[in-house]
Amino acid sequence: NDDGDNEIHLVIRSDISKPFDLKQSKVLISGKRILRLSWLSDSKSFLFDQLNTDHLYHSYSDIHQFNLQSEKASAITTNERAIEAASSPSTPADKIRFTFVKLGPGRTELWLSESGNRSQLYAAPEQVRISRPEFYSENEIIFAEKDLSGREVFKVIQTKNRQIRSVLEDFAPVGFAKKSQKGL
Repeated sequence: NDDGDNEIHLVIRSDISKPFDLKQSKVLISGKRILRLSWLSDSKSFLFDQLNTDHLYHSYSDIHQFNLQSEKASAITTNERAIEAASSPSTPADKIRFTFVKLGPGRTELWLSESGNRSQLYAAPEQVRISRPEFYSENEIIFAEKDLSGREVFKVIQTKNRQIRSVLEDFAPVGFAKKSQKGL
């Protein structure tokens, strides 16, 4: 939109050969700064992060879950400055497991949420930015880390023992991690 809002549209099309008409779509969620959407394993709901402002001065971001059947969103975090949720694709449908970035004063942290229980996996050094986490495997999360010099590399953390290793260091700067049949 021209006013700076990002809208998520659910579009059901019976004939994809016809041109897309935005006016025929249904707006499910509307708001400022919806940065990322991540489908849950059952494809019946998705996670999204949204920036909100309270009293003109207080901005905060939180993670929400949108259920396609009920067409309702519910907050998963509240005033936690949580962004960039990425759900685990191998999690059973009755559970919600996702990773996310938590913002703090001059720092970022990587968190894991498993069925409502949240734990910090990694706190980056001061002024170092963590971004774009994704599940690389059931027990590994890949994320980008940008240091004070501006160099950005991929890192992988083991969720069980929290060991971290750098990957693809020769390809810095990096963008978004995407796992395919051919690898990373």
